[in-house]
Amino acid sequence: MVHSRHFRRRALALLITGTCAQASIALAQSGSDGAEPPAAGVQDIIVTAMRHAESISRAPLAITAVNSEEMARKGITDASSLQDSIPSLHVTTLGSGTNIAIRGIVTVNPNPQGDPAVAMSIDDIYVARPNAANTDFLDVQRVEVLRGPQGTVYGRNATGGAINVISNEPVFRQEGQFSAELGNYNASQLQAVFNTPVSESVALRGAVSWDKHDGYIANRWNDKNDVSAKLRGLATLAPNLTLLLSGFYDHHGGHGPADVLYPYANPADPRATAPYPQDFGHRNADYYGGSGKLSLDLDTLTVTYIGAYTVYHELSDIAQLGSISSAYYNARQMTHDLRLGSKNTARTGGQFSWLAGLYVFTENQNYRNNIGQPLVPGTYGPLLLRSVTDEPHIDAQSYAAYAQGTYALTDRLSLTGGLRYTHDHKSQQGQQALTVGATTTVLPASGARNFNNASFRAAAEFDLTQRIMTYASVTSGYHAGALTEGVAPYNSYNSEKLMSYEGGLRSRFAGDRLHLNLTGYYYDYSNYQSQQIRPPFFPTPFNARKVHVYGAEAEAVIAPTRHDQLSFGIAYEDAKFIDFAVPAAVFTGDASVYNAATGSYVYNGYDLPFVSHWAGSASWRHTVDLKDGAHIRADISTSWRTHFQTAVNRSPLAHADGWTASDAALTFQPARGGFEFTLFVRNLENALRVTQSSIIATSTYRSFEAPRTYGARVNLRF
Repeated sequence: MVHSRHFRRRALALLITGTCAQASIALAQSGSDGAEPPAAGVQDIIVTAMRHAESISRAPLAITAVNSEEMARKGITDASSLQDSIPSLHVTTLGSGTNIAIRGIVTVNPNPQGDPAVAMSIDDIYVARPNAANTDFLDVQRVEVLRGPQGTVYGRNATGGAINVISNEPVFRQEGQFSAELGNYNASQLQAVFNTPVSESVALRGAVSWDKHDGYIANRWNDKNDVSAKLRGLATLAPNLTLLLSGFYDHHGGHGPADVLYPYANPADPRATAPYPQDFGHRNADYYGGSGKLSLDLDTLTVTYIGAYTVYHELSDIAQLGSISSAYYNARQMTHDLRLGSKNTARTGGQFSWLAGLYVFTENQNYRNNIGQPLVPGTYGPLLLRSVTDEPHIDAQSYAAYAQGTYALTDRLSLTGGLRYTHDHKSQQGQQALTVGATTTVLPASGARNFNNASFRAAAEFDLTQRIMTYASVTSGYHAGALTEGVAPYNSYNSEKLMSYEGGLRSRFAGDRLHLNLTGYYYDYSNYQSQQIRPPFFPTPFNARKVHVYGAEAEAVIAPTRHDQLSFGIAYEDAKFIDFAVPAAVFTGDASVYNAATGSYVYNGYDLPFVSHWAGSASWRHTVDLKDGAHIRADISTSWRTHFQTAVNRSPLAHADGWTASDAALTFQPARGGFEFTLFVRNLENALRVTQSSIIATSTYRSFEAPRTYGARVNLRF
């Protein structure tokens, strides 16, 4: 195996260059006689990232969308399995929480007081808790991943970006789908979808799924036993008035995630040994709720109201970072979003389109956690330490008003301006007690803070040709501060803010058989929220005064023939702390960075965690026509990333090696359609893909993505 990152980058560059050159020659030859190109080109997904429907090739921001077909082909069933398709996305599951990083921007507070830096929304409903962020994707039409701050029209705290999950809506025809999948690790997955019109004005759509597999770690941990259900009803109340009601339920069971000790007890198979008692551990988490969307279509504008109530409830025994804990978690969330917008899109000179709205968010949480850190890993005792947290009241309210408009100066040049004002209020009551040996330290979790911010977006679009669009934008971002356990001034941290400068090109060539997107960006952060371990064992966010991030991304999709489609993505990023000092009065860090003059540990020049300087993906789909209209489709894809640090730490213990992982699938579809049979293998190399490496006391623990999996899937549509 070749380990040279330089060789890998050059090989990928040569592969992209060579393939693009070959595709360009083929395209030129096919069109040289003036004939029309084949009807089958690159599919142009319609997205709603800017709160109106538009082609993804016209969206003036960094966005990647994955539709239901690609999700089924790549086995994308949740946020964790989404990252192989998007080089700048990194998803980590630790304990019952899911951390999502886009371009290295990630949630830093694992406790319930903090908010995610990447805003996930499911059918326009913001998901505030990282514990609920890895919900199963059930009957989903597409997933949109927006990179960079979404400072105006989106809900809360979207400094890193946003992930929008869009489900299928009911339609006025009879249809359904059933799929079944079997694989190694005793994997089984069943999903059923039905859609039926009840009357000329009412339609229902429902879906259920069951997803199960044995553990990937020590035959027990990192298993899955999930059940999901969704029911949606669409009613036409008047010719211009519709009501969409939705209800969902998502259950996560099994033993739950776990990690392993590093250095590995079994280097030949690091997953074979977990530092936890085999009779410990179960996960019992439920995420459920309902929403209503009322849409009024007037002559020149639309009015939309979306209201939702969701509950996340968990009572689990969790294994993480060598500790065993019993966690109780109950979070109740309510949101209201009222939007008014013009029906037109400003594409012709003199046109003006706009959107304005009001947003209200309230959340009440009750959290209890009892963590025991064994002195000897793999035992129940004696204990090195015990942490008991009891916080019955963690409350948050957020109110926002926003507006954004686009004016077309000419048929080719458009200007966009937007503004959002947000007020956040956070409060908490409770305490955390930490016992080390015979000494118990009690930290109060009480108090309240307010945070206010005005964010803006200014952008320009210019059409170089009908099929080549360029854009440039300046966007500010805001991630609210929060409270934590402790005594002032170390019981809270401030809001982080940033200025984002981004430019890009969106292009289509050769009759839509070649799409090429290029993006460059630069972030200037102030008060960036970064987590450190405050002795003896308190994960605590601190504010870094300055952080700079810059990078570039390229995406290409090529359909040289009607039987072939190739896609490529590559991302480069550099993200560093420019001014970050943690006071030695409350923190013990690496002695090599201690500054005696200031009495602090200085991390200037350190990389942000979870940032690979290079990451990429590539795929090829080839279709073979058979007799009477049947066909076989072959899909091959690969993704890779270079090494990264999992903490603000240059220790080899916090270092995660880069990896390459490939997937392959072979699908048969008969002439009549409605039936597919697929054989697949994922992570063909059985790569050990480290997602998290945490140093706790004198031990290091690592978690991984899935090993090699394979199986067969049957899909029926009727």
